[in-house]
Amino acid sequence: MSTSVAEIERRLTPNTVGIMIVHIAGLITAAMPAIAAFAKAKGLWLMEDAAHAQGATLDGKYAGTFGLAGSFSFYPTKVMTSAEGGMIVTDDDRMATEARLYRDQGKASFLQNTHIPHGLQLGACPSPMPSSTAPSRGVSRNAGGAPADRRALRRGVRPRGGQYRHPFRWRRPPGCVPNFYKYVVMLPDGVDRAVLKAWLREAHGVNCSGEVYEVPLHKNEVLRHLDPGDLTGAEIACGRQLCLPVFASMTDAQADQVIEAFTDAKRQGHL
Repeated sequence: MSTSVAEIERRLTPNTVGIMIVHIAGLITAAMPAIAAFAKAKGLWLMEDAAHAQGATLDGKYAGTFGLAGSFSFYPTKVMTSAEGGMIVTDDDRMATEARLYRDQGKASFLQNTHIPHGLQLGACPSPMPSSTAPSRGVSRNAGGAPADRRALRRGVRPRGGQYRHPFRWRRPPGCVPNFYKYVVMLPDGVDRAVLKAWLREAHGVNCSGEVYEVPLHKNEVLRHLDPGDLTGAEIACGRQLCLPVFASMTDAQADQVIEAFTDAKRQGHL
């Protein structure tokens, strides 16, 4: 389900100043160039939440390079990690300056105890441990290599002789090369996700990780007071998506175990 320009335009208000796109599960929507062009034409900034998307590309263009800036996460579960922290990329001088200021509670520099911006007390300086394990420039330049270690499951699910080896037909946006941070599939309507996950664990020893977003943002307590309008698509996507096991050291045998588990679930009527 890709984000369309029409859907964004439908939600613009006189108070709209920018657009935030999230590259969920390391997938970049094929509509990204159109969204960037729309934002520019409307005089809106475009930010990319690329926390999931290190190394992912769309038509050869990397996540985080379509808009004003892109943000990345080095949290423990991410494709590139330093246990904590993150990174902002931008070619806008003002944005870069602001980011450096807020990194250390608005201080003019490390050697000056003078605060410049007002209203945000944020300390985003990493501790020594994350700093020492942060991805080096060499690793960053070769970020495309990280997804290569997560392809065992993808190899297993590609069609052989025109047939997929498990009940799901996985689709990626045209032109997108994902990083396989998550392997998301959509369950058929009516399938109880919790029941299915329990059966997979008990019958086949297959543990599916937590969903990317089990509860849509507008259903979170902190945002319940807002009126987002019709977000049926988000509710369906959050309710039906399931993340298949995938990790950097996954072997072909482990991928086959996952595929057989879901094939058996189909045979047994759980899907």
